Amino acid sequence: MDRERALPRLLAALLSTACALAAQVAIAQCRIEVEKARLPGVMVPAAGISLDLDGVPLTTELQMGNATASLAVKAPLQFAATSPLDKLHFRVRERVDLYGGRLRVGKGAAPVWLGVQDDNGQFSLRSTLGIEVKQQLHIPCHLLGLSNGTPYRTPAAVWPPKNRALGTGAGFFPLYVAPEEVDPLPIRYAGPFRVVRKHPGWVLLEAAWEDGTRVRGWTREGNMTTQVAPVQGWVEGQSGSGGCGRSDAPLLDKVRLRAQAPIAFSPEGTVWAWVAGTVTVDAFAGQRSDDWVQVAALPGLLPDKPCAEHKHIWVHARDVVRIRRR
Repeated sequence: MDRERALPRLLAALLSTACALAAQVAIAQCRIEVEKARLPGVMVPAAGISLDLDGVPLTTELQMGNATASLAVKAPLQFAATSPLDKLHFRVRERVDLYGGRLRVGKGAAPVWLGVQDDNGQFSLRSTLGIEVKQQLHIPCHLLGLSNGTPYRTPAAVWPPKNRALGTGAGFFPLYVAPEEVDPLPIRYAGPFRVVRKHPGWVLLEAAWEDGTRVRGWTREGNMTTQVAPVQGWVEGQSGSGGCGRSDAPLLDKVRLRAQAPIAFSPEGTVWAWVAGTVTVDAFAGQRSDDWVQVAALPGLLPDKPCAEHKHIWVHARDVVRIRRR
């Protein structure tokens, strides 16, 4: 009888433990869906090759304590890849307030990855726009996206009236939610700040940018200076590259690959990807190797060397449909 009673308890305990472990796994990772990713030099472990992604849909998975992100490319080929976190450029999907509203990161802002994640699924980032905090910026991962490679120019600061513009110098100074020395936020931003309000011995400061990013909080009047440093701008991403200008380009044929066709590293070699849907590619269709056709160029997937052809994208001839020329 005791055994009959103990068994359900044991099963319940095991189920509870399993759920707890599953919850920890879910918390410890973050998944970001990207419609058009542009990432250089991603590694494809199954094939041992490097590719540049240019505007392809993918899922990025960030794991706590791991310096490498896992990528699942969805089109035109489906395959798994990896990328160092320091190569990922993040964008904020929605405006987010941090530290009791003392720091607001605007929608579209491009924070910088610091390589730290906590056990609550929030990622530690450092804001741009010249703002620096000693604490980590814990931004929930569902509010993050990836840059699509297009340039991101620092939005202009919303300049305060000159007669009320103040600075704070080059060092860190404490910023408080209220005019009392409770829960300081050490921040470094030289200004200019607009003085919103005054309290005996205190000033409420604010600095704002066109994208909605804002710094706002109380500090002691003694932390202020009339010297205001100029705001520095920066650009993240790249606008694109020019053509190759090659005169010795190989003769290629336009062919269609069937959906779900396997892609091999070499003829009869390891399969490392599958065709997501029917896709038109450039291939050496007239130079088959044992009924295998080498694909030279794919939309959105570029070789790691400019102006080169793919060497390790092979598809069986049965999955290739030649396009008739008119």
